[in-house]
This record gives sequence, structure tokens and C-alpha cells, in this order.
Amino acid sequence: MSYHKEFIKNGERLNGRKLSELRVPEVDIGQNGELTISAGDTKIFIKISSEISKPYDDKPNEGILIINNDIDNDILSRIVEKSIRKSNALDLESLVISTGKICWIIKIDLNILNFDGNLIDYCILGIMINLLLYKLPNYDIVDNSIKLYNLDEKAPISLSILHIPICFTISFYNPSTIEMNLKSDEVFEISLFDADKQEEDLRDSYMVITLNSNKEIIQLSKLGGIPINSVEVLKLCEICYDKAKEMTQWIKDVVKKEEEKTSDRVKMLAAVDQR
Repeated sequence: MSYHKEFIKNGERLNGRKLSELRVPEVDIGQNGELTISAGDTKIFIKISSEISKPYDDKPNEGILIINNDIDNDILSRIVEKSIRKSNALDLESLVISTGKICWIIKIDLNILNFDGNLIDYCILGIMINLLLYKLPNYDIVDNSIKLYNLDEKAPISLSILHIPICFTISFYNPSTIEMNLKSDEVFEISLFDADKQEEDLRDSYMVITLNSNKEIIQLSKLGGIPINSVEVLKLCEICYDKAKEMTQWIKDVVKKEEEKTSDRVKMLAAVDQR
């Protein structure tokens, strides 16, 4: 492991990536609400489901969003919660069918299939793609009851997404000692993006930034003991802004391509029905 850390101190990575370079994620989209996202050997299955319920008494004008994950990781749960639910990425008011009486519950289940670093970023990335693609069944209200239609019976309803949060986990490595970092203006911590498992095991601390393409910082969490120079944090935020724009466009391209495929399938089925 010591030789690995020496590589990082020299600005190199054993996986061949540059310090600020992200892995290229792969997305496998299944049935409505089912998605698997992979980056290197990190692999996460994300399932979205929905059901009719009653709004919380203290929030009669909002639907309900529940996010579950299958591992006991408070940091992951807290940052995903802040980045998705508390940032209002999903418009909860749009989930209300009848104020104080009827609403949709959206459930997101995260299943970690394999771990090779950077769960937080790829969980949030996969969640947002899945939310953008997810379709609620259309419905009618008949005699104070709700009639739900199958997705092929009546045009389904897309979720209302207000913005797309993008998360970046930045790992820090101390090239000297903590005392030297504090005393000297010439000793700076080394930072890298999207650490794999080996790199995570070696880091001295890390920071998680969630922001969107509008340059709005949604949350910033610093974890670990190494002090981080404030000028360095500002520089990293600027890098994250640029990467957020790129990732937002990448998400939109993935969603557009999948929706075009879905539209073609619907047209083919309609043509078959008319024969």
C-alpha cells in the first residue's frame, strides 16, 4: 500500500486515471423503475416504486419520498437524503392528488451489488437518472375513488424534477504531517476525484460536494481529520461546477436515448395492434 500512496503523492494513480478524472459510468435500464449503474467494479441496483397513500398530517400539500439502502452506512444515507429529498430535486407537491387526502409515495431502494469505491456519487447519479425515467400510472377519480391505468392503457405520468443534483467525492492525502500542513503555506494536501476502494483505504480525509449546473451548492460535508486549505476548497468547487455541467448533459443524453427507445417500442406495439 505504501507504494500506492507514493504514486498518489507524485500525482499519479495505479488505475491510470488523472487525479481529477472520473470513471465512465455504465447504465443498464430495465423495466419501469429498475436501473443498474456501474463504474469500474462498483455496481448498484436502484428500484423505484410507487403507491397511493395519504399525505403526512403536517405536510398536506406534499407527497412522500422514501429512500432505503441495504447497508448500514449513516454517511451514505445522510448525504443521499440531503442531496435528493431535502434539496427538493423531486417536486413533492406534484405528487398530491387531493390535498390532505390522497398522494403518491415514491420509494427508492438502493441495493449495493459490488463495491469498488465511491458509493455516494454513483448512488445519487443512478437515482436521478431513474427518477427522470420513472413513470407513474395515469389515473381517474371516479366516485371518490381512484382508477389506475396500466402503462399501456393510458399515457403514464413523468415525475416533476426541479433540478439535477450531482455529487462529487474528493479524497485527500497528506504529503507531509498534519503539523506541517498547519504551519507551512507551501505544503498542500493532494486531492483526487472518484476514488476506487484501494484509494479510499489510503486517504486521510475526504469531502463530499453536491451541486447542480446552476452553481448552487446543495450540501458540502468534510469528513476526516486532515485540515484542508480554504483556497484549495474554492478551487475544487470550481472544478466541480464544470464537471456538474458535463454530468448533467450526460444524464440528459442517457434519458433522451432511453425515451426514444421506449417511444419506438410503443409505436411498434401500436402497429401490431392495428393489424
